[in-house]
Amino acid sequence: MSDWQCGNCGMEIPAVEQSCPKCDTARFSENRRQTLVADIAHDGQTLADAEHMLDKLLRQAALENYGRIRLITGRGLIHREVDRWLDAALWQDRISDYRAEDHNPGAILISMKP
Repeated sequence: MSDWQCGNCGMEIPAVEQSCPKCDTARFSENRRQTLVADIAHDGQTLADAEHMLDKLLRQAALENYGRIRLITGRGLIHREVDRWLDAALWQDRISDYRAEDHNPGAILISMKP
């Protein structure tokens, strides 16, 4: 693992640390305002591949404190299945909301739990 730099004070911090010892800023605090972007449908993915990638993205976004995910799904079978998977994620309380992106029905915006 590589070291990280505190977004608040600029101090270099070992990768094992989850907060800055100088200013106490959480490692991924700046990610809350950012969007994680991933394409899970345009590189020959199967449904199983896409489901695995979505689960991995949801875990990463939760762990690294991202506020949103922009998921590129296309408009075909993977898009329809992702809709089902995200309904389940809502029910499991893993995400707070999701919707199709304005002006691009092949992308989904997922809002993560705070």
